[in-house]
Amino acid sequence: MEPMKKYKVFQYKTKVQWTGERTGLLRGEGKPDISVANPPEFKGVPNVWTPEDLFVAALNICLMNTFVASLLRKGIILISYKSEAEATLDFVEGNYRFVSARILPRINVKGSVTEADIAQIVREAHEGCVIANSINTPVEVKPSISIVS
Repeated sequence: MEPMKKYKVFQYKTKVQWTGERTGLLRGEGKPDISVANPPEFKGVPNVWTPEDLFVAALNICLMNTFVASLLRKGIILISYKSEAEATLDFVEGNYRFVSARILPRINVKGSVTEADIAQIVREAHEGCVIANSINTPVEVKPSISIVS
């Protein structure tokens, strides 16, 4: 008899359809389609979302979502959250791979909390981020925090 799992298992699905040359259409049930391609540096199409863009976006979105969920649980009022993220792709051991990533959230909250409190929540959000936990790329998070009383 198999032991019972403590946690639920989730599955996510996408579909990709080639649309010509080096482009395609990313689809997910109930979601808007997204045009995708290789980046120009790999003979792709400019101004179209690439797997590389979506990788960096996934890290950025995951941190924001995990951070916001934590604030909501703690009853802390978020005034604004804006974030930039970047990752470096390098040729290592015969393959291109992301060797580092950096997320720079600008956070503005209201309440009787300190910058140290919010910085700790950011660290916990990063540690709990599903995407960051699923990759080998080191991710640095450097928040800029403002508190309004």
